[in-house]
Amino acid sequence: MIAGHKASSRSRPSPRPDTNRWIRAEWRTTYAKRSGVEGTIAQATRRCGIRHARYRGADRTHLQHVFTALALHTIRLDAWITGTRPAGSWTSRLSHLHHALTSPDL
Repeated sequence: MIAGHKASSRSRPSPRPDTNRWIRAEWRTTYAKRSGVEGTIAQATRRCGIRHARYRGADRTHLQHVFTALALHTIRLDAWITGTRPAGSWTSRLSHLHHALTSPDL
């Protein structure tokens, strides 16, 4: 089995540096789309509680998803109109409390 693997790996051409660069660029483009979709799903989960459907049945669940998408678009439109920038990263409640207690505003 190992001898067969060595023979097949020897017969494969080694990747050229140009091809490797192209693969990385294509991967970045694909991953940029994926991260956008994952961000949308995370926002729907956090803000609208889409993890569990409120209703039974495909039609009602679909309607809930449509309303959730409408709510997310409204939130994003409001942020765009008011110029609110998205938060950088998630911060725990303990960190918020620590910041509130140690800030010089008190």
